[in-house]
Amino acid sequence: MRQTEMAQFGLFARQLIKQAAAVVMTLPKDNHPLKRHSQLQACLDECENRAMELVMTKSTSQLNQLSSAISGSVELIGNCCDHPGLSDADQHGLDMALANIALIHTRCKRLIQQADNVVPFPRAVNA
Repeated sequence: MRQTEMAQFGLFARQLIKQAAAVVMTLPKDNHPLKRHSQLQACLDECENRAMELVMTKSTSQLNQLSSAISGSVELIGNCCDHPGLSDADQHGLDMALANIALIHTRCKRLIQQADNVVPFPRAVNA
């Protein structure tokens, strides 16, 4: 897998995560249990950090860590979407955030699969 592709994906993922975090910040805290809101914000912050580390390291292990952090975010956003009492605008924002995070998750899994399928170039044996 090319290092450039991993770095580009990290930047792309970070941008979408920042958009999702911005949506979460605009949600009214009185309609949401504060604990769930802060868990989601912390999870998105962790995802953003993992994406930035992927840009810096360009490693498959960092890609795996980003994937696991993103999985947690998908679940937490899904739980927030089910909360009654959200306005239509808040619901739409959460739907967009969920779509962004799901896109990152799908692309992350595809990159991991590509990295696993790479056959290393054989080295010449010194005779």
